[in-house]
Amino acid sequence: MTFKLKVLAAAITMGFSFGANAAVIDLFTQAQSVSDLLGGGATSTFVSGAGIVGTERDVSVDVITSPIGLGATASVGSGYLSLNSQSGVAGNLVVQWDGVDGSMALGSGLSLDLTDGNPIASMGFVIRTYNADSPFTFSLGAYSAGGASSVILLNGHTTAGFIAAGVPSYIPLAGFQACGFVGGDVLGVTCSGSVDLTQISALELRVYGTADLDLTIGSASSSQVPEPAVLALLGSSLFGLAAFRRRKQD
Repeated sequence: MTFKLKVLAAAITMGFSFGANAAVIDLFTQAQSVSDLLGGGATSTFVSGAGIVGTERDVSVDVITSPIGLGATASVGSGYLSLNSQSGVAGNLVVQWDGVDGSMALGSGLSLDLTDGNPIASMGFVIRTYNADSPFTFSLGAYSAGGASSVILLNGHTTAGFIAAGVPSYIPLAGFQACGFVGGDVLGVTCSGSVDLTQISALELRVYGTADLDLTIGSASSSQVPEPAVLALLGSSLFGLAAFRRRKQD
């Protein structure tokens, strides 16, 4: 069985008002490929070009469990990001947007306002899972000047076959300020300092795979979503993440 992660064209985007055009983080049209075998640490590659926020995309694959001689390959092109692992292989994928640095050492080359002047409570990322036949976890990290960071770790959604509409996970921007929150699909919010969501210097997506996982993810976007839609996407667990942050402020 193969481990496949596919993110659709313009899937990682940022829209600053509901229904408005999105500001692109990555169109996944700049071709890129990297392979890794067990042992020796992660293998990385870097590509620069149009359609990538901060100009450069850094991709790393790290095989953590594998039969001898088998490995995993991450590739980008034609609007897709994919991770294909051979049978019995479990691997982790890291994608960074941190400006031009030619390194997986997290840089600080972005100058990105995730809110674009909108209230933080009305903004968030939407990540859709179209297919996942085994459990997996993923994290989304936001970093700002002075070493401040916030990383949200979540359980991914398993599905019974391919779901055409996708199963959405909504991560409110307020969640990045809900340090210490645990509940529902949220396994934890880890903070260092106070991340400034109006001055983001780097973004990082991590997917933690299990052996023999078939996974398809798409439609990861940040946009302003009306409250009823937020409630429909979140259910109780992720909405609680935003509410937790508001209670701490109060």
